[in-house]
Amino acid sequence: MTRPATVFVLLLFPATAFAGCLFEKYKGRPVDLRTGDILGSPVGNSLTRCEEYCLESDKNCQGVDVIPVCEICYPIPGVLASVVNLELPSGKQLPALAKNGWIFLLRRMDGSEIFTDKIWNDYKNGFGQLQGEFWFGNEWTHILTTNASYRVRFDLVSDDGRWAYAEYSTFWIGPESDYYRLNVNGYSGNATDGLSSGERYVTLDGMAFTTLDQDHDRFSDGLCGQGGWWYNYCGYVRLTLDYNESVMWVPFSYHNIYVDMKIKLN
Repeated sequence: MTRPATVFVLLLFPATAFAGCLFEKYKGRPVDLRTGDILGSPVGNSLTRCEEYCLESDKNCQGVDVIPVCEICYPIPGVLASVVNLELPSGKQLPALAKNGWIFLLRRMDGSEIFTDKIWNDYKNGFGQLQGEFWFGNEWTHILTTNASYRVRFDLVSDDGRWAYAEYSTFWIGPESDYYRLNVNGYSGNATDGLSSGERYVTLDGMAFTTLDQDHDRFSDGLCGQGGWWYNYCGYVRLTLDYNESVMWVPFSYHNIYVDMKIKLN
C-alpha cells in the first residue's frame, strides 16, 4: 500500500509540563527523597545508570518521570514530556504529549487506565489522561501519518528492571475504512523486531486493528486480546492487555511495567 505524498505542516504549542521524581541510592534500592520511602526491589544494572545519570553534579534525578513510583531511573524519551496542542490540516487543535519532536501515541506505567474494556470508537478517538496513561486515537494517528513521513519508537521497562527500545524508520496507519491497517518497517533497536519480522503468524505489519466489538485478527477462535491492537495469530507484541497480567514484547519481556509508543517526523 502506498502512502499519499501530501505536504503537512505540524505546529506545536507548549501548554504544560510536569515534574518528576527525586532519588538516591540506598542499599541497592532507589529512594524517593520527597517521602523517604524505599521503592521496589533492586533493579540490577539500572541502579548504576541511575547513579551515573541522576546523582552526578547534584542532579538528584530531578525531572525524571519514567515511572510514577520512581522504581526505575532511565533517561528515556518520556522524561519531562509536555502537553502541547497539535494543529491538524482541518484546523482542529488537539492536545497531545510530546518531547523533542516525539508525539506520544500510547503510554502505560501504573495500570491507572483500563485498556481492556474499550471499544472501537474509544480507540478511534483516544482515551485516558495525557499526564498518565492514554491512547492517542487511531483517527488522529491516521491523519498525521498519511500526510507526512513519520518514524515510530517504543520504549519498554520490564518488571525486573531491564530497558529496551525498538524504532522503525517508516510508520503509518490506513483509514478507518481499512480498519486503521498498520504499515511499519525499518527496524533498529535491542527489543527485537516484534512488528515487521516477516514471520507469517506473528508479524504485525499489514494487520488491521481489532477491538472488543470489531474482530479483524487472523485468529479463528476468538479475540487475540481484549485490548485494542494490531493482531495477527496473535503476535508477540501486545501492549494494551491487562496491566497486571501481561503487557508484552516477547522475547524481551512478558510483563513490562512501562511502555510508550511515539512518532516523529522523518
